[in-house]
This record gives sequence, structure tokens and C-alpha cells, in this order.
Amino acid sequence: MTFNRDTFAHDLVRSSGGENVFGCAESRYPRISESEIRSADPEIILLPTEPYAFGEAERQELLALDCRCLLYTSDAA
Repeated sequence: MTFNRDTFAHDLVRSSGGENVFGCAESRYPRISESEIRSADPEIILLPTEPYAFGEAERQELLALDCRCLLYTSDAA
């Protein structure tokens, strides 16, 4: 799941100087595939707790993609 340009999260990314690589998605919170993540080649993947509570299982799945991105979660221990 990601977010498009019609969301508060997109505004936060943009106001922080970032680019939302899925900003042009049609739905506000589209589900995306592993190949779409690889194709977009994001520098950073944010794992928030809302609108979906990403956890350690999702973090491990993203790490397994072997992307060049850094992973952050708002639920850091």
C-alpha cells in the first residue's frame, strides 16, 4: 500500500523536500506490487502506523526485495 498526491502524507513528503514516486496513482491508497516498488526505485520507504499499521513482517518483506532504499518505521523500538 502507498499513497497518492491527494493525501496528507504526500503533502508531508513534498514539504520535506521529497518526491512521492507513487503520487500519480489513481486511488488515494493503492496497493502496489513488488515489481512496482522495484520499478519506482524509491530512495526511502516510509512505514507509518496509519492508515495501515505496518509492522515487522512488512518491514522484513521489503528488506527481502533487495532494493537500494532505506526503511523507516514510526514504530521503531
